[in-house]
Amino acid sequence: MALPGLLRILLVPFLWAWDVAAGMRAVMERDFLVFTSQGRFLAIRTAAVVIPAIVVAAVLMNKAGATPDSIGKSVLLGATVTVPALVLLLAPALSAGAIAGERSTDTLDIVLAAPVRPLSFVLAKFFSRLLVVLVLVFASLPISSIALVYGGVSVGLFLEATALALGFAVFGVAAGILTSAYSRTVGGAVLGAYALVLLLPALWLAGVALVFSTFFDAVPGDVALSWLALSPYFAWVQTAGSIMGIGTATSGGWLQLAVAAIGAVIVLIVATARISRESATRARGGGKRRRGKHTMFLDNPVIDQAVRGSLLRRPRMPAWLVLAVALIVEALILWAAFEDGADDWELHVIALCVITTIASFQVLASAAGAVASERKSGSLDLLLATPFRYGDVTFGKLCGVLLGVVPLMAIGVIHGVVALPATEFTVQALCAWLAVSGVVLTLFAGIGMRVSIGAATPGRAVLKTFAIVFGGTVLHLVGLFLVAIIVGGGDDEIFLYITASPALLMWMAPMFVADMAADAGSNSSNETVLAASALWTVIWGIVGGHLMARAGRALDRSRDDA
Repeated sequence: MALPGLLRILLVPFLWAWDVAAGMRAVMERDFLVFTSQGRFLAIRTAAVVIPAIVVAAVLMNKAGATPDSIGKSVLLGATVTVPALVLLLAPALSAGAIAGERSTDTLDIVLAAPVRPLSFVLAKFFSRLLVVLVLVFASLPISSIALVYGGVSVGLFLEATALALGFAVFGVAAGILTSAYSRTVGGAVLGAYALVLLLPALWLAGVALVFSTFFDAVPGDVALSWLALSPYFAWVQTAGSIMGIGTATSGGWLQLAVAAIGAVIVLIVATARISRESATRARGGGKRRRGKHTMFLDNPVIDQAVRGSLLRRPRMPAWLVLAVALIVEALILWAAFEDGADDWELHVIALCVITTIASFQVLASAAGAVASERKSGSLDLLLATPFRYGDVTFGKLCGVLLGVVPLMAIGVIHGVVALPATEFTVQALCAWLAVSGVVLTLFAGIGMRVSIGAATPGRAVLKTFAIVFGGTVLHLVGLFLVAIIVGGGDDEIFLYITASPALLMWMAPMFVADMAADAGSNSSNETVLAASALWTVIWGIVGGHLMARAGRALDRSRDDA
């Protein structure tokens, strides 16, 4: 009689794993097939092939007449730089809506009510979105494998670069799943995912470097490098250096894949615990918390709805995460400035530009979900039935989106004011940063609003908005690279091309103004670049206003259709 009982005990783990796998299959097939059957996936997959192909073609044109070994190294280097960059930009946006999208459309309750374990649900969402990203990675492998035809690189180094891209894919998808499990909106999930993927590895890199340089001077360099290698950015640099034979002989591709896999396991455990608690709470009938009466923000219902979830109104997890990242950036940069004892302006301009970059992510995510989220929840029809004019609605949404980043920009203003009397940072640089940041943030808000009005779901709106901004920036850089190779030109011409991109303009303009003000003079090349920066600032400001007007007219047409 004891034998059947023992067999039952031994079979429990296998039966549990079978139950989890069965639940995964149902959710995973639905999620993966629905996502890959959409037209946007074809566009993303095409871009994931075309952009590396353009870079490799430019490398081959530049290396015409060089030795085959040199061509092979340059081709693999171009692919190693381009493919992980695309993965970092796409993976968080593709995965952040996996759970938050179900929650925003109220289908999460249906899934949790079905006989599907929370672990099965989270694993299915993770692997379905990971497969989507892996399709993009493997689609670019034939292009990077051209390096093996020319030679100069070993198969092991090629596999190392592939492992790096796979590690970035796992890292980006895990970050998206984590923020998606805790976010109520797709825009908040995307914002939190980009904060984790793009900023926290850089903060880890800077923090480890500062700690070892300040407190552990006697530690061997290999120990410090082993800690730095945990950052995907450092592993990226290591792999690129190994391809070109620069720096250490080892690269960090396989290490990054292992670290990303361990991090993904932790993320899956945390996300499963979150979904399990949510499922238990809803089963007890406590799905929605009761809130007391509150005063309306600026006595405007449109602005009140737009700022909700930001630091100004009922802040949620993504808002606190973004604030924490901004404060950590400020702390690290101030620490570095005090440790070096330098009064140069460079670190302070970088701090302000990082603040603007963080604010840009928040503006893009918030604006993209401003109208699409209301359409998905059904509240847009109620809004269009009110006597508000379309200009009032779009202006209210725009104000709410921009007001949501005021606390972040206030941190930058305080930093600049404090740095004025103690360093070479000048009032002109602070004013230039404020002006360019205001124009770029308004432009990004206009892009997000215009996309949001025409999108059916918040997830599609966020993905399309980030694709427009980051895809445009990547294409601009690729075009700049091609122009530099084909046409040629000096640094002045390159800077003139750079300022045409709004994402790069918000970095370049304050730096040139600060450089000229610190040198107490100017030259013709700097004046030319500054004139181009001012011209593009005015142009992008006009474009942002035009986008807002078009968004208002599109919303008015939606009212007429309703």
